[in-house]
Amino acid sequence: MHNSNRARIFADVVSVDAWHSSFGADCALADLHADVVFQTARVGGESASPVRFRLALRRAEVVVVIPETETSVRVQPDSVARDATVAEIRETTTIERRLDSAAEAGGQLSIKPDGLTAGFDLGASGATASSAVSTRESSRQVKLVMVTQSKTPEGLYRWTMESGDGPHLEGRGWDAAASPRLKLRDLRQDRSRGIPPTIQVEVRCKREDMMITDLEVKDSDAWERLKRLAGFDKRLAAAECYIRSRLAEEGLSFGDLSDPYGDVTLANVIADAV
Repeated sequence: MHNSNRARIFADVVSVDAWHSSFGADCALADLHADVVFQTARVGGESASPVRFRLALRRAEVVVVIPETETSVRVQPDSVARDATVAEIRETTTIERRLDSAAEAGGQLSIKPDGLTAGFDLGASGATASSAVSTRESSRQVKLVMVTQSKTPEGLYRWTMESGDGPHLEGRGWDAAASPRLKLRDLRQDRSRGIPPTIQVEVRCKREDMMITDLEVKDSDAWERLKRLAGFDKRLAAAECYIRSRLAEEGLSFGDLSDPYGDVTLANVIADAV
């Protein structure tokens, strides 16, 4: 694999792997695959970092980028994946019924889900009670990651991903091996010669889509100074400063991180030919 190191900066937030089938003399079309996995990351663990916090994403875009210099390849429009993943969740409910063995006890029956104690009042001295437990299973389908296909203002194909069952993105939106994102057509007249086209896959988001929680400044003296100056907003600015410096180190693009609509590129990888 020859993926760019630019995928590593926030790899615990979003992990990206991309590949496409090889072009050849007898093969003008190649399937492009992208495996994109979202998690909650613990950021700032290195000793040089002044802050540490947890980072997750509410929403993100997976974008296929064909560089302007790559004029020998284009997307086959009718091959673009426009799907969404649905997962089945199984739920189990346990019901306990407590029954009075004495007819004159006049007991009261209550039915409650697991984790709660069922109540019963015998209402008669010396009466006994028996219980019966029944289990009921049900299932429901949910979209763990909701996927919407569209194009960017620049005309690039993208898949917008949002959580379908929680406050932030967790897991995959599709099976990367079984569901390629699209097909690429090699337009070279002689595909047996020259360098095959280079395709990139990026993950982007807006600043407001980045969830920063459990934020701490490691230096206790600096922590106290920040709290006196501007409270939480100042501490949040420290986290934004850390994110900005790390993005700059890796050459990833970003806008104004104090602007909720500022653009951030979290990963940029080159799709390998396999």
